[in-house]
Amino acid sequence: MVESVLITSSASPEGPFSLNEELARNRQQAILDYLEGKITIAQEGAVRSTEAIDWDMLRTLVLADSKMPQAYRDQILSKLDSGDRTSVNTLRGTPAGKYLWDQIYPKMRTTSLVIVWEAWKGLEFPELCYDEAEVEPVVVDENLFAPLDASYSAPALMEHLSRRGVLLKINALALPALIANLGVEVQPLPHFSISVPIYYSGWNWFSETIKFRTLATQPELRYWFDKDCQGLFLNAHATFGWYNVAWNGDYRYQDYAQKTPALGGGIGIGYKLPLGGKSSRWGLECGLGAGVLPLHYDIYYNVQNGRLAGEDQKTYWGIDQAFVSVTYRIASFKSKQK
Repeated sequence: MVESVLITSSASPEGPFSLNEELARNRQQAILDYLEGKITIAQEGAVRSTEAIDWDMLRTLVLADSKMPQAYRDQILSKLDSGDRTSVNTLRGTPAGKYLWDQIYPKMRTTSLVIVWEAWKGLEFPELCYDEAEVEPVVVDENLFAPLDASYSAPALMEHLSRRGVLLKINALALPALIANLGVEVQPLPHFSISVPIYYSGWNWFSETIKFRTLATQPELRYWFDKDCQGLFLNAHATFGWYNVAWNGDYRYQDYAQKTPALGGGIGIGYKLPLGGKSSRWGLECGLGAGVLPLHYDIYYNVQNGRLAGEDQKTYWGIDQAFVSVTYRIASFKSKQK
């Protein structure tokens, strides 16, 4: 017979305290459910110890991490020693906070099990794991560790996005063509980001017969070889836009009936590097892409109020994306305090 069972559970401190406490209890109950019927526990022998947040473990992990920069360690320890240990969550969005979330917090989400057997002569201990093939897997409800209420899910997503950063960007290559532009990029998952630029030009190039007027976007899904979205990346992009262009020739070209924008897509490659060190909010990225762009357009005589001369359809194959962009990571959201 088992004299006692000690189960200790803890959670990382970034969520609400009530949620962490519930997660720890659920982890303990999953262990007890698995042991039921496999061992006999003496009356009152199941002892639970729940620490929703094991602050001593957090301090130990921070001190023991040999790869953590000393500057990060000093910032974290100063928060833990401030009298309000939950203030460590205010580091979210900083380099020290990113290291804490990615490297330290996952190690705090633990459950430990200690079984004490009654010992007397001739006791035969049951073999819980005699044959690996015969071991029954622990079946855990997939929602066991999910947020317990819908009100928490939206802030959790926002907190995740804030840790990764939201980037604003301007493509410098478009500016000499008098094309104003602004892009937004978010990283919903490690190694992946979504970038959406908007381009607009409503002006002539110093002459009525030279222009590149457009309202367009080129959203792209990027795959980064680095999980923090730095360095080399590949992309798949779509192109959508209205256009009105003329090159000082005899004709001007405009999307058919002003309601048939260009629509196509392609793939590309690019590279991004920080400006001023890895912790800087500023960055520089460049890239090139190629794809296909079916076009259906009207042809006008290239004079002021020139009349319609005809229409045509073509499919363009070739370079459809080029950028040298300056990026800026905007400030992250404020974290919840417990």
